[in-house]
Amino acid sequence: MIVKENKDELYQYTTDQANLTGYCEKVFIVKDIKEVTEVVFAANESGTPITICGNHTSLTGSSLPSSGWVLSTELLTDILEVNENEMFAVVQPGITLKALQQSLAPLGLFFPPDPTEDSCFIGGMIGTNASGARSFSFGSTRDSVLALDVVLASGEEVTLSRDEIIKKNTFCIHTGLKNTLQFEIPETYVLPEVKNAAGYFLKSEMSPLDIFVGAEGTLGVITKAKLKLRKIPADYISMVIFFEQISDCFACIDKIRLSSYESRLKKNYDIAADAIEFFDKNSLDLLKDKFPDIPQTATAAIWIEHGITNHQVFDEMLNQWESFLVAAEIDTSSIWFGADSNDRARIKNMRHSLPIIVNEMIKKRGLRKLGTDVAVPNHLFEDFYRMAIQATEDKGLQYVAFGHFGNSHLHLNILPANESEMQIGKALYSKLCNDAIALGGTFSAEHGVGKLKCNYLKQMIGEENFAFMKEVKGIFDPKNILGRETLFKLDNLVTQ
Repeated sequence: MIVKENKDELYQYTTDQANLTGYCEKVFIVKDIKEVTEVVFAANESGTPITICGNHTSLTGSSLPSSGWVLSTELLTDILEVNENEMFAVVQPGITLKALQQSLAPLGLFFPPDPTEDSCFIGGMIGTNASGARSFSFGSTRDSVLALDVVLASGEEVTLSRDEIIKKNTFCIHTGLKNTLQFEIPETYVLPEVKNAAGYFLKSEMSPLDIFVGAEGTLGVITKAKLKLRKIPADYISMVIFFEQISDCFACIDKIRLSSYESRLKKNYDIAADAIEFFDKNSLDLLKDKFPDIPQTATAAIWIEHGITNHQVFDEMLNQWESFLVAAEIDTSSIWFGADSNDRARIKNMRHSLPIIVNEMIKKRGLRKLGTDVAVPNHLFEDFYRMAIQATEDKGLQYVAFGHFGNSHLHLNILPANESEMQIGKALYSKLCNDAIALGGTFSAEHGVGKLKCNYLKQMIGEENFAFMKEVKGIFDPKNILGRETLFKLDNLVTQ
């Protein structure tokens, strides 16, 4: 075990990608599960807060300590097993998504969740139930977790499998020391029926492991995960469709989404997109320096990706897509088709370049961007999007809008030019989060709650359910040592 106490050494463990800063007294860099249990047990015995730290890619401060100790998983990087026949991998939490994908690729396999930031740790992905562009097809991280080993706040270890199911609403876990963590899930505890990464996942007849997925390190320390893998498609249909009218863009998205749903139900996968990603006009304008062939008349665009299982059907599937788009009255001359792997990589780079460009812009201003992570039900999404854009323009704020529109998930990035606009932007951000909640949606579709968004969690699930979540936290962690102030911090909150 490596222990760091020097102030200069602690700095990298007290910052994250949201440009937030925290404080800790010590950092414990553990080398195995035994050391994890030792550190957590010691923290529990002394009542010392302990924050689980991954690769500092959090956007909400969930891995940022407010006091006490940090437990870093950076040396827990082993791939313990890959089963090609049953298509699963067993890994430690400190391996990065990029390293895992690179190890799996020669075997023709991949791990489906795909956050834009592939330097994130797998443990962090599980802790926040991370997702990305392919969540439209493959779901979030939760959908690819088969089993977990977790060290609880007491220092006890538990192993949980997706095959284990609770009876009705009685949540129950038996620990290694024959202790039992048990409580009843109220029928009133219901999370939004949209893509969501906020709040403890609890429902009737669930797998107990799911409470740890998205718990943001507040209930236990993940030390090992069994992950579901998929075969890498033999080929991809990848395209960018440009639109002159935003209404045409939304109509096209609705048709592709519906066709994808129907194809998956029938299991024929004719027109079944893995990803439907959106760019507004401001996004396209920012990208034109790097991608000068973007049409000047375009006011919106969507990137579609569809994995093909067999090379031999590629031409047939491409023809099906062209016929589908023609029937949808889309001008196919305005489409970029990824004809080969280089073209497809260029198209994907276009999507991944955008957040980087936006972040560089706002850093130069010495401010912090205000980026929504909201999702609402599909049938309400176009109206919500138009309202959000109009409200931003009415305030005279610069913005860039993009997101995972297959899931009706909007990243509206407000880019304040000065402190005065920052305050106006914060008020607008809060309004958009609350508006999404009022429509039955979420304020956090993929980034989690952390220490920044606790008040929105309370708003979304209500006072009674928020109190119930606190009770659950107390059952798992009576001394409140794990991830203190994450999810539940409300006093003196600095919100986006």
